[in-house]
Amino acid sequence: MIMFEFLGVFGCVGFVILVVAVLFIIYLFSVYNGLITLRNQIDKSWANIDVVLKQRSDLIPNLVEAVKGYMKHEKETLADLTKLRTSIMQAQGPAAKAKQSEQISGALKTVK
Repeated sequence: MIMFEFLGVFGCVGFVILVVAVLFIIYLFSVYNGLITLRNQIDKSWANIDVVLKQRSDLIPNLVEAVKGYMKHEKETLADLTKLRTSIMQAQGPAAKAKQSEQISGALKTVK
């Protein structure tokens, strides 16, 4: 208190107000910096989402081509199975039906 005696009563109160004002300004700067940091993190997160969506959209043509290839394979397999089924229904005798049945079993192995 000896240090504040030369300031008087109003000087001491003024000093306390000055300290509180400086602390409040420091608080405001820290809040502002925190908000800027959060905004930057949000912008970075949206940028990451954009990158992932772009990668995903770039892979769609590859997926379509893979599905087309698989669809062609499945179409051929289905056509073969249909022909074999028709032939087993038209087969005469147990030996012919057994032979057709083996062919159908072989064709079914390609279906996964």
